[in-house]
Amino acid sequence: MAIVPVEQYFDFAYELADSCVVMRRGRVTLTGARDAVGRDELVRGVSL
Repeated sequence: MAIVPVEQYFDFAYELADSCVVMRRGRVTLTGARDAVGRDELVRGVSL
């Protein structure tokens, strides 16, 4: 089962997640386990 939260507070969503998927323009650009991907890489992936 998957839950897809839409959250504006990155730190809250990051602590809640087991795995992360970043999409840009309908395409997956980054995916993986939260600890394997790393916080800094995720922040870069979701920043405009």
